[in-house]
Amino acid sequence: MDRVITAELLDSDQGTPQEISTSLADIHRINEWFGGVATGVGMMRQVARMTGGSSFSYLESAAGSGDSARSMCHRLERDGIHLQLTLLDRAG
Repeated sequence: MDRVITAELLDSDQGTPQEISTSLADIHRINEWFGGVATGVGMMRQVARMTGGSSFSYLESAAGSGDSARSMCHRLERDGIHLQLTLLDRAG
């Protein structure tokens, strides 16, 4: 199979609102299923342990809809770790 290079839907300001919404939902599912959220949670738990802190600022660029960062935030709240989220993206 030959590789076909095309512009990414979310980076090209093309696509219908439904296509963009579906793409963002797909990205969130991939992050949930393949460990992106769990990895981020684990890293923030380690930072909290190492610093003794419980409240942190968290900046995510290319955040899409922000679902993954919000999932991290909810999971960490159960451990008493609070994230103040700042999410940046062109889409979402």
